[in-house]
Amino acid sequence: MRSFIDNAGQAWDVAVGKESYGNLVLLFAPRDEEGYVRKTVMGATSLIDAERELRTLTEQDLQRRLEHSEEWD
Repeated sequence: MRSFIDNAGQAWDVAVGKESYGNLVLLFAPRDEEGYVRKTVMGATSLIDAERELRTLTEQDLQRRLEHSEEWD
């Protein structure tokens, strides 16, 4: 899990999640519980690769992925 603060000052926790059909996603959970959990699909094909990818993302990378995320159902 990672944490970061977006360009608007909102703190987020980010973790790898798994959806149906084995799709791996980044889950963005707002720290203040205001708003909704958001998700974006990852290109990784294994949980190990997805965790490694999350560790290597910069805060700018996380910001871009958050901007292109959608609400998680």
